[in-house]
Amino acid sequence: MIDAVPIGELVRRQLVVYVVDRVQHAEDLACQCPNPLALLELVPVARGDSHLGDVDFGQLLVRIGVLGKGLDPLGRGQIEISRRSLRNVRCGFHVQTDNLDASLVDSRGDRAHAVAGKKEWKMGFPEKGLTPDELTERLEEMRVNDADWKSGRTWSLVYSAGEHHESILKDAYCRYFNENALGPRAFPSLARMEAEVVGALLDLLNADPESAGGTMASGGTESIILALKAYRDSKEQPTHSVVMPSTAHPAFRKACHLLRVDPIVIPVGPDLVADVEAMSQAIREDTVALVASAPAYPYGLVDPIEALGALAIERGIGLHVDAAIGGFVLPFARRLGYEVPPFDFSVAGVTSISADLHKYGYGPKGASTILYRDRSLRRSQFYVDTGWPGGLLASPTLLGTRPGGAIAAAWAAIQHLGLSGYEAIFAEVLACTKRLQSGIESIGDLAVIGEPPASVFAFSSGSRDVFAIADLMEQKGWRMDRQLNPDCLHLIVNPAHSAVADEFLHDLAESYERVPNRDRRRRRNYGYGVGAEIESADDIRESLIAALEAIYDAPGQQR
Repeated sequence: MIDAVPIGELVRRQLVVYVVDRVQHAEDLACQCPNPLALLELVPVARGDSHLGDVDFGQLLVRIGVLGKGLDPLGRGQIEISRRSLRNVRCGFHVQTDNLDASLVDSRGDRAHAVAGKKEWKMGFPEKGLTPDELTERLEEMRVNDADWKSGRTWSLVYSAGEHHESILKDAYCRYFNENALGPRAFPSLARMEAEVVGALLDLLNADPESAGGTMASGGTESIILALKAYRDSKEQPTHSVVMPSTAHPAFRKACHLLRVDPIVIPVGPDLVADVEAMSQAIREDTVALVASAPAYPYGLVDPIEALGALAIERGIGLHVDAAIGGFVLPFARRLGYEVPPFDFSVAGVTSISADLHKYGYGPKGASTILYRDRSLRRSQFYVDTGWPGGLLASPTLLGTRPGGAIAAAWAAIQHLGLSGYEAIFAEVLACTKRLQSGIESIGDLAVIGEPPASVFAFSSGSRDVFAIADLMEQKGWRMDRQLNPDCLHLIVNPAHSAVADEFLHDLAESYERVPNRDRRRRRNYGYGVGAEIESADDIRESLIAALEAIYDAPGQQR
């Protein structure tokens, strides 16, 4: 035995659970643990090629299990692992112990697995505060199951232009950590920065600066809610409806639910983009707007926005373009010579656009925009209350308190990068995207869906279970979204992926070969966000609610 490593340090390094690839000798996995309550398990995870005792074990999942409270997961107690076995570590996994296991809830609402670290949650109010060092240790302890996005092995949720750029954003955010954009008279600097962010986006998306306008919001969902509120409140009529393709983000249906607007959802055509004719036939007397995406999240495809714009003009209604992802990357893709279909305010009939800064704008989380061709429509977005004893209230967005840090850091992102900085980033991102797409399509019958114009895309297989492929990729440390209709895997490319693209393609090819033809395992439902993986159920809605309860209920409150 060579290396003695505290359990807590292994946890912090994400090495308590790991995959060892092509182990040559059993002694490579030798383990000594002085605490008798500790359990080392070697669990075969390969499909048909893991044979304990053979020279080639294939892949083994090495799991540290803790029985009772015998081992303190924060570092008391040690496990010794040979240096040779550590050289074979391919990737970190989430920690699986009696105190630390991860998953959601099964289809019956039973607590199949705890949310990561649930049993260790400290739910009472602390009697004594922690020192800065103790706080740092606790924070690092709690994040051990989080996605390792800095390594480029995560393909969703996080957008980063690198540590240097992030340091600039963090400085700007901290300078306005306590400032509140609710009071623009108290903090005119925030009002100025918000106006300049909005102005930059209007310029990028070809709006007329004399007539256009907008505001910042906390994210794409709030931007969408504000847009639909503006369309609803601009029409004095008893009912309101919005027509959208089935690929439109669920935030539109959430907005309709909150605003009591009727969502008319139309299936997409065989090309997986909005069916203009079907949407035309679905328009009712109370329809106030159409919805399009640039691109739609599931497949990275841009809806036929020119045709929808002409339809909106013909019928005298609005057209909102959800460019949460594409608002930044598509204009620069066009500048770099890539073929990008028309989608912005240069298209007649487009009356509003939402574009996120915390995605490809490479700003902080909590920063988006809602933009209007004619800022008179923005008036219907605002809320005013004149009857409160505390004074008159005028709110431009849904939030009351509006974090100044998010506005300042979003402004800093645009000012730091400028047109040339964004162009350089997207040149790398788009080149990596094309390399990945070409590599994926060279593997068996894997195929990119459609012709996505930017750096968001999905791929499927006609013969293999792509979910089984994803399972094997997760064992190698790759985190991808799974999608349905058709079954496919989803990638969002960022600069960090350039360094790992070849490794990803190698592992993907290997995983593809290990999944037999027509391997159709038990059907599962995969989703976005909290619903990332839930077993099939008669009532998916109840299953998702049960999953939310499992995440947010305190320990002991599980039903």
